[in-house]
Amino acid sequence: MSGGSGASATTSGTSGTSGTGGSPANPGQAGSGTSGGAGSLGGTEAKGGAGGGSSAGSGVGGQTVGLPQFPPLLQGCDIPAAHQHADRALAVNLLDFWNGSQQYLNAIAPTDGKLTGYWTYAQVFDALLDGVERTGALHYRGLVGTFYDGRAARGWLVDYYDDEAWMTMALLRAFDLTSDKRYLDTAETIYKDIMAGWETSCCGSHLGGIWWDKKHSSKATASNGGPVIAGVRLAKRTNKPEYLDFAKQTYAFWMSDMVDQTSWAIYDHLNPDGSRGPGALTYNHGLMIGAGLELSEATGEAHFLTESHAFAHYMISHAVSPSTAGPVLNDFGSNCEGDCAAWKGIGYRYLALLYQKDPTHQDYATLLSNDATAIWTLARDPATDRFGSIWSGPPPATGGVEKQGSAAMALNLYALLCGSDPNAAAPAPGVYEAEEATLNHVALEAMYKGFSGFGYVAAFDKDKQGVTFDVAAAKVGSYSLAWTYAAGAGAATRSVLVAGQAVVAEQAFPATADWNSWASAQSTVALVQGKNQIELRYDAAKGGAAPLNIDKLTVTGP
Repeated sequence: MSGGSGASATTSGTSGTSGTGGSPANPGQAGSGTSGGAGSLGGTEAKGGAGGGSSAGSGVGGQTVGLPQFPPLLQGCDIPAAHQHADRALAVNLLDFWNGSQQYLNAIAPTDGKLTGYWTYAQVFDALLDGVERTGALHYRGLVGTFYDGRAARGWLVDYYDDEAWMTMALLRAFDLTSDKRYLDTAETIYKDIMAGWETSCCGSHLGGIWWDKKHSSKATASNGGPVIAGVRLAKRTNKPEYLDFAKQTYAFWMSDMVDQTSWAIYDHLNPDGSRGPGALTYNHGLMIGAGLELSEATGEAHFLTESHAFAHYMISHAVSPSTAGPVLNDFGSNCEGDCAAWKGIGYRYLALLYQKDPTHQDYATLLSNDATAIWTLARDPATDRFGSIWSGPPPATGGVEKQGSAAMALNLYALLCGSDPNAAAPAPGVYEAEEATLNHVALEAMYKGFSGFGYVAAFDKDKQGVTFDVAAAKVGSYSLAWTYAAGAGAATRSVLVAGQAVVAEQAFPATADWNSWASAQSTVALVQGKNQIELRYDAAKGGAAPLNIDKLTVTGP
């Protein structure tokens, strides 16, 4: 990871002030929660989510999406509460850190104008994908494209190979959950760049490994363990064995030269002079747990799974600290800010994957449960639902995207392990939440009252800004669109596009009494059978630039 804060934003992001909206993540309180997910925790293919469902809501005209089911693997869970907490943590990650004007994530909340870095963006992307998986693509799915577009505008290849590996893994999961091949193609492009970082003339007597960075300052566990996981997964999805061969080569070198196979400690990095830097860090051991697990499944060789368990036992013995909830994952004691705040979620992810593979290990179950309890009860500020970097507490003074992403990741994975939410319900047919659609330089908010979902799309009043909904139509025909909106600053107009073509050039949105008052504006459009992309966009040439908040789209048809 680069450790930098990323480029500076010229304008700040949207406020994350709490509102009084509805489920699944009602700002100001835990929402009603959503169930679902393939239960793979990002480790196996789950293409298309819930039958390749829409960005939010179920299909139109009788085409509905069923709630996914997955088994309870952790005992003693309050399952509805686990899903509520997961939804709320993810909602705050989006509401407080999404910078619509920059199509990226802010580094802190309240924002200081700086955007987060590449690798931490990938971690929040992964947490978002946990939400998509957990809810069977009934929620959050449109935001996958939003996050992809935000990074695509800045480029995929960067100076740090470990950063590229994090993004590769997130993109492979995005492909699994949506079947959108651009995610797979981009992941493969990045992975080829990572492979170019392998080098055998350095360092000292340790000849091999992938450089951490393109300046060749060191070789790190993060830049080797991550590419093992990514390589195995990429080989499976592309049917190209060279990626599996590279993963096996990388794992073998790191095991022989960077792992103490007596204690199962892992060196953090290898310097050019051959010296090795120590570090019992949660994300290093998490990555090696995941690397062994992926190779075990790909090759059938039992020793890889044995090694994953050895790494896990080291981590839960050496990278923990006491709390009133019991032992919890910890890095650097009470001094864990910046990049460090993101590491525990990664350790949690791969321990959860290993437990899912072999749920006989009560010590894993205890730590996974302790962490979730501590995150919610000790590390959370109940006034903001932001999380501290130390899971044993205290809550944070300010929000950080690393802290929030790591906590949201762990809470979503915990809810998956707890099992399907008995209180979950599929969205009403034809209802699509705007905050879960694909966003193009628009803000997310939860400031005002009366909205549904966890928020709404706000203030898109710059040329070509908009929001796109993936709508599944049961048959060809004429469909009615009902836009639930607020226009507290006066009447506004926007364009309605279907498949990229304007079908309503100037959709009117009459003024509402204030921003807490929601109204409905009607459009009629022709749709084809199957998937349709409906976009609401601001076109400067058509005027009507008053700010507009969009809560949801309701589609009814023949």
